[in-house]
Amino acid sequence: MIKKITAVFMLIIALLSFSACNKGVNLEESLSRLRDNCYVGKSENYQIYAYPEVRESPMIADGQINPAKKTVIVKLKVLNGESGEFTVNFSIDKEYSDTFSFSAFSDCFVTAIDVEKLPDKPFIVTITHDGKSENINLESLLLSDTVSAEVALKNAYKHKKEYVDGLSENGVFSGEIYLRLITEGGKNYWYVGFITKETTLCLLLNGKGEVLEEKSIPNPM
Repeated sequence: MIKKITAVFMLIIALLSFSACNKGVNLEESLSRLRDNCYVGKSENYQIYAYPEVRESPMIADGQINPAKKTVIVKLKVLNGESGEFTVNFSIDKEYSDTFSFSAFSDCFVTAIDVEKLPDKPFIVTITHDGKSENINLESLLLSDTVSAEVALKNAYKHKKEYVDGLSENGVFSGEIYLRLITEGGKNYWYVGFITKETTLCLLLNGKGEVLEEKSIPNPM
């Protein structure tokens, strides 16, 4: 009987120890930018990318977290050479519409639309120019075998556990974290940035959640 009680006691201790070891740092509380999907559509006249995000506002990589909002960033490439004013319209929980501005940095038209709900499936956007409208279907670029944003963040933490733990207080990372899905050449990648007031530790993971590259850069003062 004593042996059985001792065995049960040791099992409980082992489980508690395992739980304590896996509790780690609460990374979710420090997320100030999350993009876990992106969408693309193309017609004869346009190519469109849509990036749903939950992100701080204003969005400043300074190690401080500002209040978050839901936003859909839409980028429009005009393929037929036309110029002028272009507007976009789409429906998620309700109708949204905005006019694009041209970005020399991105070499395309861009707008960011605040929404109440982010898209969680393919949707349709309507592009209007010079009184003519065109509907374009947007499909997700998130591959079925790509790990989730949660897994990518956990793997990034495991890879730099000592660094992150050293910058944490009361179980929370003392900074902010950017986590973004990147699509390139038909493949998915995850970008994870651990941002403090002075530096940003950048990690690039592949779709399997394996760390490919890391780099620490100073933040602009």
